[in-house]
Amino acid sequence: MENLPRETQSLEQFLNTTLKPRNPQVLRQRLSHFLQLLRLTNSSVTLNVTIRSFSCLLCQAKVTSAHQFLRLKCQCEGTVCGKECFRAYVYQYTGGTLQGLDLVPCPRCYSAIEKAQVVYYFTEFELITNWQRQSMPAVPRAQVNYHCGIHDDDFGERELAPMGCFALHQYCKDCMQGWIATKINDGQADVGCPKKDCTESVPQTLVRELCPELFQRYLTLLVNGTVPKLGSDTEIVFDCPTPDCPNRILVDKRIMDFTCTECQKRYCPQCKCPVHVPETCKQYFDRLQAELKLHLDQLHMDEAATEAYFKANGIKPCPKCNVPIHKISGCKYVTCMSGVCQGTTYLCMDCGKQLPGDHANHPCP
Repeated sequence: MENLPRETQSLEQFLNTTLKPRNPQVLRQRLSHFLQLLRLTNSSVTLNVTIRSFSCLLCQAKVTSAHQFLRLKCQCEGTVCGKECFRAYVYQYTGGTLQGLDLVPCPRCYSAIEKAQVVYYFTEFELITNWQRQSMPAVPRAQVNYHCGIHDDDFGERELAPMGCFALHQYCKDCMQGWIATKINDGQADVGCPKKDCTESVPQTLVRELCPELFQRYLTLLVNGTVPKLGSDTEIVFDCPTPDCPNRILVDKRIMDFTCTECQKRYCPQCKCPVHVPETCKQYFDRLQAELKLHLDQLHMDEAATEAYFKANGIKPCPKCNVPIHKISGCKYVTCMSGVCQGTTYLCMDCGKQLPGDHANHPCP
């Protein structure tokens, strides 16, 4: 790779690091970014990849080539650590009945696993015994009622949303559907139990059952939630400012004009503002500040009126240089590009607090 242009040298640095993302989709996303750089520079690279270990799709245990692992016959050809782990997954999916074995999905790509492979790992006695059990006439049992912790009323067993904490916290499917949809629409992938202080997460199978139209967005949020941890000195995390666009991707720090791969809108990844080339971020910021100052001067407002105007229009003073900042679009995390700060001061536009880094977690009211 010695003859490659400078833009592609970071690919070699990335591949030679010890960084091993647990989620293969994150790795695929990073490699896709470098592929775009190669296309821009009309270059090509030949890679020889050797996978020394992987995580089991079912139990997340580390597996090496020395183990007796099992490769699933599905679209993605995922791999699990062994026979017993796979058997436990099939039992759990079928509810212990071993029925509908031609519909058992892969936990990664959700395509059906080949039935012949599923049946191979169960004895004839197990298959027949479970089939006979299902063929027996159902025994009538007493009606079981549950109490929903959201709408505070009783409901039947068929409406119970299967949560891991259902012995303590019970909810009906209608209420959980609204709860899950609200969280996903708010951009949250960590959908937990509605009960305060409960650490139980909503199972992915329940998300898919109750909100199938939002499931792809939910998976995107799960994947993108790991991207900020993978930043480097040559890359920045680009959170798309378009409302309802969950895209979060790593972008080269030198790029000033970037088209979002999800919504196809153009932004400057450095300041999350509309493209302002040939102006730099600082020049663009200074021009906006001059226009804002001219506008405020024309209004002839006193200090109290100016403070009220700032609050009404979402303007916050920089906590370091006190320059007024007006967020035009995007998320609440802003970088001050004034002559004093020069892109080194980060703040939250909701509470106005200075942050230790871009998109840093903080107690925001």
